[in-house]
Amino acid sequence: MTWTPLPATEWILIALCCLSACYITVVALVRHGYAPPMVNSAVPAKPRPVSVLKPLCGFEPRLYANLETFCEQTHPCFQLIFGVSSHSDPAVAVVERLRATYPDVDIMLVVDATLHGANHKVSNLINMEQHARHEVFVMADSDIAVQPDYLV
Repeated sequence: MTWTPLPATEWILIALCCLSACYITVVALVRHGYAPPMVNSAVPAKPRPVSVLKPLCGFEPRLYANLETFCEQTHPCFQLIFGVSSHSDPAVAVVERLRATYPDVDIMLVVDATLHGANHKVSNLINMEQHARHEVFVMADSDIAVQPDYLV
């Protein structure tokens, strides 16, 4: 079997098909609202202040270590809000230990038994939200550990 080159007219037809396929793709993307992200690498984005809401209930394995990872964030402006429903909750002592270890971290403990429906965790979050100083919220359970750049 020998190879024979395509005539110029067929190459032109192939090129037109490719161009029209690209055109149709671009038109479809624009019509459906796709806009490529606008990134200006000359001006780095300034991180927004963040309030982290951490509902707590009782003691669990690795509680101190998990909460400590949030105290070690590299984000320039963040607030940690821990919430419990009772002063007798064992997690209160853990939060007090974090406050002593990290005096420069903005740590707040909210103790509020007010229920806002049947779900205790959601009630805890609502009670904490009232004390948030920043518009951006991060909600994280007590059983997760994060890297220092988690909030960045």
